[in-house]
Amino acid sequence: MSTGRNHDKFISQADSRRAVLQGMLKARMTWNGDRSGLLTSGVAYLAFPGYEFRSPQGAALAVGKVVRQMCKDGLLQRDFGKGYHLTMAGATAAAEVSIEEQKV
Repeated sequence: MSTGRNHDKFISQADSRRAVLQGMLKARMTWNGDRSGLLTSGVAYLAFPGYEFRSPQGAALAVGKVVRQMCKDGLLQRDFGKGYHLTMAGATAAAEVSIEEQKV
């Protein structure tokens, strides 16, 4: 039986979404276009902290479902040529998550 490099790790989709929101807000990757966004593989490294990926393509495949749902929910927006950015709703959600975590 072969074991993968991340076989002992698990992160829920909700935790992945939270990590992406907070990471992108911290890096100020918002809708205003001041900075370039993240490619899908870059989003994966935010979503799955501590995971090891063999290639950027593998990372992008791993996070595809999370990114699609976040775009559908209006939290992320893809700017072709620049990557993914937080929308205003995404930045608001990230700030709310940060406030909630500070209370705990």
